[in-house]
Amino acid sequence: MKNLKISLIFFLLLLILSVRFSYANNIVASVNGEPITWIEMQNRYELLWKDYLKDKTKYPSVSENTFQKDLKRIALNQLINEKLYLIYAKENNITITDQELETVFKEIYSNTNIFLSDGRFDNQKFQDFKNQHPDKYQQIISKIRDDILNEKIRQIIK
Repeated sequence: MKNLKISLIFFLLLLILSVRFSYANNIVASVNGEPITWIEMQNRYELLWKDYLKDKTKYPSVSENTFQKDLKRIALNQLINEKLYLIYAKENNITITDQELETVFKEIYSNTNIFLSDGRFDNQKFQDFKNQHPDKYQQIISKIRDDILNEKIRQIIK
């Protein structure tokens, strides 16, 4: 019984160390202590790659021969800039209210069929969407928040 307990403790210790080690290895960059993971970079790279395939002229700095490396560099640079913007926003108390987020959401989706009744944006359908799909709604709102923060900071920098 004692050997089983020791084996179990040893196994759990190895498991914890391996999880910590693999997490540390998945960090590709750090901005002011904020990690950028390989998964974040890979997701951004995939978005850029799809966009690149649609219209290569949007990426004049990307070479046909090294497009993967170039797009990964762009992805990482974008993620670093976004982290810097978030840090700047936090340090300077730049915030976006829930009302601002909802207003922008409604502007973006004002012509989307799932939110329309008689050709107009239906607030009840909007509330139903928020209640029935909270994860999807939060994902969209999070992206809108990031975009608005980035734009506010760009305006301040200008």
